[in-house]
Order: sequence, then structure tokens, then C-alpha cells
Amino acid sequence: MEAGLSRAHEMGGDLVGEELTPLSHPIRVKHMCSEVSGVDNSSFWDEKASDYPLPGEDESLERNFGLIDIIAAKGVPIGQSTILDIGCGVGGFTLPLAKRGAVVTALDFSRNMLGKLSKEAKRLGLEDVRCLHCSWKDIDPVVLRLEKAFDLVLSAFSQAVETEQDLLEMERCSRKWCAYIATGRIQRDAPMEQLFRTLHVPRNPRPDIRGITPILKNMGRDFLLEFITITMNEPTTSNKLIEQIALRLEAAGKKPNWGRIAAGVSSLPSTSSEGVQYIQCWRQAEIGILIWKVDEVCSQ
Repeated sequence: MEAGLSRAHEMGGDLVGEELTPLSHPIRVKHMCSEVSGVDNSSFWDEKASDYPLPGEDESLERNFGLIDIIAAKGVPIGQSTILDIGCGVGGFTLPLAKRGAVVTALDFSRNMLGKLSKEAKRLGLEDVRCLHCSWKDIDPVVLRLEKAFDLVLSAFSQAVETEQDLLEMERCSRKWCAYIATGRIQRDAPMEQLFRTLHVPRNPRPDIRGITPILKNMGRDFLLEFITITMNEPTTSNKLIEQIALRLEAAGKKPNWGRIAAGVSSLPSTSSEGVQYIQCWRQAEIGILIWKVDEVCSQ
């Protein structure tokens, strides 16, 4: 998730750790424009930030530590390394990386997401976290002093990096390594899959690792690719499922029809406990981790 205003800048008094030099002139950020909707508009994330779970408030923290361990196992140093986390959101990877001893610059175009991350970093006593408020799509790494400034540049589950140009910008900021994490194939139980089709709900979130791999191949990059599989099979209340489906539609820039969603959810097999309807939601998702060395690319 890349979560700019018309100015790329630090978070001022909300920053934790070393300050970054703010720009002396504005950068126009098209992703703030009204014609851009869903996850590509920072206002989408600003509105969701207050309810967005921090690391540890859902199941993602343990998963993200595991993904970081996979990157480290491939020979990428984490502790004491300087890392740029693109589209950091509320810190799903920034905070675990900092806990492992990394010096992390958290970049996102949602002020509210960064504000929440910054407060949590302070609460945890993580002094080596700093926040950079801008859009990856519009930054100039030279102006922001990001060029070749990091041992590792990471994009994890972020719509900020989806094109060859986005990947090249990652490499411009890295001295040694780049890593990219995204979902791949997702399977759901048949009733849920049919409901998604009926409601025209996007079945795979952006970005998709299957779209990034061929881009890197066309760029002539040698990379490591590893997959893990996550299976979830937990009961969810009808109301929570309705909210999740509506959120997916909003993320895609669509206006949810709440009545139609509620009718669809009510048609799913469910159980009742103390007057609350629960729906068993089974999902299996592939997560891909791409790792490549930038210093080898530069030496070719």
C-alpha cells in the first residue's frame, strides 16, 4: 500500500529519529487529483487510517516477520542496514524491520497513515525510524537525497511500484539490494468466489507478483523468487464481511451498493451464535518474494 500532498516533505514534529531535508519547492502529485480514485488517491488511505490495524493488531505481524526472515536467509543483511520502505502504510514492515535493528525510512503518500506509524514507533521506542511524506510516482531521488542512499529498498504489498519505471526508481535508491513482496494466486471457497463474481469485486489485490516477474525478466535482471502459502479459515461476522467487500470495491474506485452486498452476504452459508451470524471464510493465498542485487546490475 502506498499510502503526497503537493509537497514532498518530512512529518515535522511527528518524525522519529534523524530528520530528512524537506524540498524547497513543491512537486505536483497527480495522485491527489480528484479524477484518481481508490487506492491510487491518498485521500482513500487518509480516510481509512484511523481504523487501519497497526502491526500486532491483526495476523499480519507474524507473517511479515516471516517474510523478513526469508529475505535475510537469502543473504540480505537486515540489522544495522539502511532500508527504504516504499508505500509503508502504518508500518507493517517498517516497525518489524526497525525491531530487527535496521535504520528505516518509511515513505508513503498518506499523511494520516504516516502519522499513525510515527506515533507507534515513538510508543515502541524505535528511534531509527523516519517518515517521508510523498508519492513514489512523483519524487526525484536526487532532490530528496535518496539516490544510492540505502542498503535495501523494499516494496511490500504496495501499489506504488507496478511498472518498469517504478522498479528502476527503486534501483536508483539502492546501493546493494531490492526486494519486492506481493500476493499471487488466491483461492476462495466456491460460495465466496461466486459472490465476488456477482458483485464484481476484484478477486486479486494490487499489486500481483505475477505481473512484476515478467517485467524484471524483460529488464534482464537475475532475481531470486520464493513463494509461501497462507491459509485462512476463520468465522467472520456478516457485518464485518459486508464492510470488507465494500472496502475492496472502494479500493478499486467503485461505489459500493451496500444493500446488494448485504443481500449477497445473507445468501452465504452461516451459523448463529448468541444472535450473531457467522460465515466461515476459507482463503488460500500465495505470497511471492522477489530479491535482486543492484550492485551487480550497475557493474554490468
